[in-house]
Amino acid sequence: CKDVGCHHVNLNLEFPSRLYSHVTQLQAKAHIVFILRTLKNVMRLYEKSGSYEKADCDQQKLQTFILDIHRQITELEPCATKIVTTEANKKIMKKMELHFKGLISHLKNTDYSASGWKDVAGIILQHLHRLDLLAIKTKLDPSL
Repeated sequence: CKDVGCHHVNLNLEFPSRLYSHVTQLQAKAHIVFILRTLKNVMRLYEKSGSYEKADCDQQKLQTFILDIHRQITELEPCATKIVTTEANKKIMKKMELHFKGLISHLKNTDYSASGWKDVAGIILQHLHRLDLLAIKTKLDPSL
């Protein structure tokens, strides 16, 4: 696709591996904030789009997934309120927010179609996998 708009959509669908690489180098407390903010971005994606009934998946399982994300956010928030966010963290989170805005734009551009949701679901699954690995690393950190 030679259209600049099409190329821009594809760029938004790239997984932000570099951001995760940077985060793993930070202190464990920064991991907690990163995990929380990323989960909030996942939740925001489903809330803002609101049209996930076109997603080709079991709607009951999707609702359970959304409730699980909400529960994790609720449980992490008290931990994160006492953590001071550094400038490096703020820059990383800003880039992550732009990534999620790109995912929302992709859904809008595909009219929240089943294929658009399939694209986004694959990336969300990658996020959840990386967040899980980061959480394991964080739990093992003796500084907490």
